[in-house]
Amino acid sequence: MFGQQHGLVGLAQEFLPLPPALPAPEAERRQGEDRPTNPRNHMKIWRGVIAGLVGGVIAAGAMSVVHKSFAVISSGAQQTPPVDQPQEEDATVKVADGIARWLFHRPLPEDKKSVAGNVVHYAFAGSVGALYGGVATVVPRVTTAVGLPFGIAVWLGAHVITVPALDLAEPPTRRPPSKEGEEFLLHLVYGAVTELVRRLATRAL
Repeated sequence: MFGQQHGLVGLAQEFLPLPPALPAPEAERRQGEDRPTNPRNHMKIWRGVIAGLVGGVIAAGAMSVVHKSFAVISSGAQQTPPVDQPQEEDATVKVADGIARWLFHRPLPEDKKSVAGNVVHYAFAGSVGALYGGVATVVPRVTTAVGLPFGIAVWLGAHVITVPALDLAEPPTRRPPSKEGEEFLLHLVYGAVTELVRRLATRAL
């Protein structure tokens, strides 16, 4: 019986081509690289996080520039609103005011609201960009279309769902379509700039 088994194994080795075996050190090296706990993989992910953070912060600045451009264009096309019609406070300012009330038990001073709102804006954009950069390292398909789907996802998750749910702003259905179109375009800018900067930063790191 043993002789028959041995003969079958010999026939299989003779007629079925087997892939060449890797040298032991090479095989162990490849197995180590495929492990999630490999330090090289960890460093690669952290580089992606840093690149995404840089991309998110720069993209936040690009959003602000485009937003100001829209404001200049719209101000030239319509009259300044009356004094008795107050402007709606930005969601980032509301978040900053809430943090100030929680930490210092007092509202945010009026002269600090603009700066504090910008800090929240850049901090949120950088954090989301860092998360995106880390995920992009593991799942490169999220970078499809130069980050535009990422920008749409941020618009949907933050602007459409989270901000109204936290009562920081009215839902998009109650806002003028022109304003919502502007917000959508701004988030497309955010997604594209984040991805482009992330690619450049990844090469530099």
